[in-house]
Amino acid sequence: MSGEPGCSSSKNPYLMDKSEIIKAHHKFLWDEKDQNPDTYEKRLAKTYYDDLFKEYCIADLSRYKSNQIALRWRTKNEVLSNKGSEICGNKKCTSKENLKVWEVNFKYIEHGQNHNALVKLALCVECSIMLNYHKKHNLFGKSSSKSKKRKSKEGSLLPNQKIKVEVETEDESQKEEKAKEDNIWTNEDPEEKTEMNTEEKIDAYLSDLF
Repeated sequence: MSGEPGCSSSKNPYLMDKSEIIKAHHKFLWDEKDQNPDTYEKRLAKTYYDDLFKEYCIADLSRYKSNQIALRWRTKNEVLSNKGSEICGNKKCTSKENLKVWEVNFKYIEHGQNHNALVKLALCVECSIMLNYHKKHNLFGKSSSKSKKRKSKEGSLLPNQKIKVEVETEDESQKEEKAKEDNIWTNEDPEEKTEMNTEEKIDAYLSDLF
């Protein structure tokens, strides 16, 4: 039995665990040229990527003093629980108070190539201090607001015109009756583990990217 045409793997993709395929072909960002993947594995990874919420990121700030910050997209469970949007985006923080949304220029190496992307990171006051320990980042909308204010001085905007910055939030329905979930950041007792489905395996993989 042969695999789907265009399959690049030496193994039959239908006999492989989908989570393994997505691990091998995962990308932080897919370029425009990658919108129509040419292999089964890449299409599978792209499909899962399209299901992730790409507005806010989750950060690991545990090494902030060494200027080492890890970022990744949120998993489905994190989107449903508002982690990273209405709950601080630092993976170890659960604060919901005084969140600020920062623009972070994320530089990373993926599949041997250098990339960079401007992402949003919602953090509480204490975690914001960690993020800006070495470099001051811009608040979301701050740079565009400055630009608009300059235009106002030049007469292109009314002198008293207010500039409103909007930050997207989750639907109210997503806040109701959240299911209890295992803490994906800590190791479970092997005797208490249950078989995970493919989606849970992939979510766990993304959570462990740090």
